[in-house]
Amino acid sequence: MALFNFFKKKKEEKIDNIFVGRYQQILFIRQILGEDVPALEIQIATNKDLSERNEIVEKLENLEKYMHSDFFTNQFDVSSASKDISEIAKDGYNNSVLPNDSELEERVLTIYHNIIEYTKNFAKKNGSLTEEENANFDKIISRYLSIGLMTWMTLGDKLQTSDEQHAWVILSSLSHANKESTGFDKGDLVKTVLTLLSLKDVKLEAEQLREMKKRLLESKKISDHEANMIEELIEQGLDGNKRLHEQYPDRR
Repeated sequence: MALFNFFKKKKEEKIDNIFVGRYQQILFIRQILGEDVPALEIQIATNKDLSERNEIVEKLENLEKYMHSDFFTNQFDVSSASKDISEIAKDGYNNSVLPNDSELEERVLTIYHNIIEYTKNFAKKNGSLTEEENANFDKIISRYLSIGLMTWMTLGDKLQTSDEQHAWVILSSLSHANKESTGFDKGDLVKTVLTLLSLKDVKLEAEQLREMKKRLLESKKISDHEANMIEELIEQGLDGNKRLHEQYPDRR
């Protein structure tokens, strides 16, 4: 199958330190939908992906080196590192580099977690940690994971058509490779999208996902088994949406 060949290729390439990011994924979706993508365009997309990843890697390695150096000795240094890792996480989730590289994502989140725990303990010892501040600390990483999820849904708004968006949601949901992430589970994207939608939009979105599922099945891009998996996720998403709105009736 073209889908699993792509992600199998992704896993094999990663061993050789070749990164597959959002620009290559966009071209993959266009190919799945029948577009002929020139080899030069694929090369340009590969270069863009590597450039974005290399920028994150360089900043992260510089921060790691600084944190393990003799200069990293006081609260001011921790505060500086906190700002740096915050910027790295923001950029890495906004351009989908971190969701596409689980090892890199783990390094970023580990540093962030360690800084948060240190800062909480420091404030607690000094009697300045309030319940509100403690709760806010606990939400920091989840906020970035939420940014990553929202960006992942549309690959940073780089998917230009409704067909591309629906194909991406379905195909990424079928990729077992995506479940290696240390953050959110991108393997259930169909379910997640439907769960989070408003009541007035969820039925139409489910219909459009089913139509794309049918097109992909008819063009032999996915198998009967994969189509059934997507149908299960659609049903789970509709059920999740119903329960969410029952729990929060004021949610629009």
